[in-house]
Amino acid sequence: EICACLVGSEMCIRDRLMTLCFCSVVFTTNVMAQDESPFAGGTGTPDDPYLIATPQQFDRMRDARGASYKLIADLDFSNVHFDYEGGWWPIGEWGSGSGSADRFHGTFDGDGHTIKNFYVEKPTGAHDMTFFGVVEGATIERVIFENITFIGEGRMGMISGQTEKTTIREVGAINCTVKNIGTGVEAGGFVGPGSQVVIYDCYFVDGSIVCDGKLSETDLRGDNAAALVGKAENMTAIMSSYVSGTVVARNNLGGIAGMIDASSSISGCLAMCDVTGNDDATGIGRICGGGSPDLSSGNYALETAKVNGNLVTTDNNADQRNGADVTKADLTQEFYEELGFDFDNVWKMDPSISDYPVFKWQKAGSTGVKNIDNDTNYIVSATTDGVKVEGLKGNETICIYDVTGMLLNEQIATQGSMTISLNATGICIVNIVSSDATSTFKVCLLYTSDAADDLTRV
Repeated sequence: EICACLVGSEMCIRDRLMTLCFCSVVFTTNVMAQDESPFAGGTGTPDDPYLIATPQQFDRMRDARGASYKLIADLDFSNVHFDYEGGWWPIGEWGSGSGSADRFHGTFDGDGHTIKNFYVEKPTGAHDMTFFGVVEGATIERVIFENITFIGEGRMGMISGQTEKTTIREVGAINCTVKNIGTGVEAGGFVGPGSQVVIYDCYFVDGSIVCDGKLSETDLRGDNAAALVGKAENMTAIMSSYVSGTVVARNNLGGIAGMIDASSSISGCLAMCDVTGNDDATGIGRICGGGSPDLSSGNYALETAKVNGNLVTTDNNADQRNGADVTKADLTQEFYEELGFDFDNVWKMDPSISDYPVFKWQKAGSTGVKNIDNDTNYIVSATTDGVKVEGLKGNETICIYDVTGMLLNEQIATQGSMTISLNATGICIVNIVSSDATSTFKVCLLYTSDAADDLTRV
């Protein structure tokens, strides 16, 4: 017989010796659990965190939400199924409100590992559909999220939904999608609404943030959307971070934060997102949207980043909602150091991994798609149906892949232009092979025609 008990915040399993007696002979059998510990080691304290080596162990964090955890391996959720409606349930929950033990309030150290290939679609019933759910008083650090998709409603994010008194540092996100299709408002690449949250030394690249529940064919329902924080309030601070991809919502949207209040701040950040809202949106910008965006300072945006399909010509200095213009050629280590990026302890420039700063502990192969320069007359762009290729000579082979290398479509080109339909979202790679050359492009697939994203050539 195996007796499982919960002691404080630690899980333990007790073996009971079963003594079998028959006549004058005594047989003693030690019955062992097949899995003696719910984790790969540790006791859950800050000095001896629970060790996580599998997706199943990651899921068990909900049993001790105030403990300390550390990854000891990459987690691939490709073929993992959990018995939750929609495939997942957040680690932390609302509980009884502020201070509730039901919220995730522990520490999570990724130790330089990657969590990847996770897809959840839960249209109703979970208002913080994220990895960690409702978070208060936590620390999340040193981890990469890659190829992650959350689709749901309410306080949407990838890391967490409602987030309070929490620090997030040295966290990267590659090709991740957060899509709010419900009646709620927030959608953040990292967190939905953040109160007293500190985010620094982070990045979100080649991702999509979408609030596309609709009141009508022309009126998007969602507000407060951005690549890092949907709504920053109550002394939330975002520093030394960068983002790229697309953000689509109705109003109050930006690259770094959608809505920001007068007590919060954004400083030393770079935005390379295209931001698309309603035509009458008043809270929209490359850095941040509604609230008090002019309180941000020392921020920059790639000069080609568009707001509602147009290049920015107003409110574009370092202390305003659109940030100061910067060209891709300007993005040197010296530029990032001037923003406050710490290249002594946190960041490095490594062209074998990315054109942008990566973490010192990051290895080749752990970031998205490395940029490649093309000398070509092809024009490749995203449409609402898939990908359009122009400038074709005819008879080229066009192969389209997702970022994991899976072939999505293959076509033999006709002369002129072609539109290739795709049933996919996020980043795709377009490979065009002619008789004398191969050209490669990276495209962020669209959700709506209003969200048209120009080609980012790789």
